[in-house]
Amino acid sequence: ILFKAEDDENSLSYHPRQDDVRPQDNLVLSIMGKQQIMERLMVSAEFASSAFTRNTLDSLSEAGGANLPGKMGGLFTPRTSSEYYNAFNMHVAYQGDFYTLQLNYEKVDPGYRTLGAYFFNNDLKNITISGSVKLLKDKLNIAANTGTQRNNLDETEVSATRRWINAVNLSYAPDQQWNFSGSYSNFTNFTNIRPRFDPFFEDELDTLNFYQINQNATASVSYNLPGNKNNRQSIFFTGSYQIAEDDTGSETDTVDRGNTFMNGNLAY
Repeated sequence: ILFKAEDDENSLSYHPRQDDVRPQDNLVLSIMGKQQIMERLMVSAEFASSAFTRNTLDSLSEAGGANLPGKMGGLFTPRTSSEYYNAFNMHVAYQGDFYTLQLNYEKVDPGYRTLGAYFFNNDLKNITISGSVKLLKDKLNIAANTGTQRNNLDETEVSATRRWINAVNLSYAPDQQWNFSGSYSNFTNFTNIRPRFDPFFEDELDTLNFYQINQNATASVSYNLPGNKNNRQSIFFTGSYQIAEDDTGSETDTVDRGNTFMNGNLAY
């Protein structure tokens, strides 16, 4: 992938109120591919490099950056406000006779920006393992994944967050009339706020460990009533249960910050 975008510095007929509205320039190079290593093992990966100039009116810079886009003369002009970012993801999957196992890795540099997207996550590293299995002559399907996510990769932010992600999905269709499904997920956020090294900032709370726990469980049952192609009838029930709670890790904090949500639907 080769992506190039540049603002027209004379496109605005008026002076914007925001002083930070400046013409920008961006060049992105990305390469992706996949390879069958063995009969059942597949590896896929993608690497993207973005060169981003916040203000094309700034003076030129001789530093082309360590990234490849910054060294491509003619396509990108390095300036004093130019910054360079990388993003990478890789998947290694093994396909068995009745199961699949996959290892996923993703890393996006802090501050990663591109004009090729309205919104782009950055400053994160994901490591997850996912798998699925088919049993009972493909009538029972089970899929699960678990992993971690963290930010503040360069350790320059005041707070850092780690997420533990666990989820499992199950579906069972014993015949053409009955269908059962269920899922469970446990998403936990851990935030560590480091002390502020400011001589004029006085607060007894120098550090904070903060947990957010969100558990979700859903289940559904459906039954297709006897009928014909012109008159199809079914009845089904779905239910969900969610627990959301906070924990500051303080022994003196006894305030209950938990919430429980329950929902059910019966339809014909």
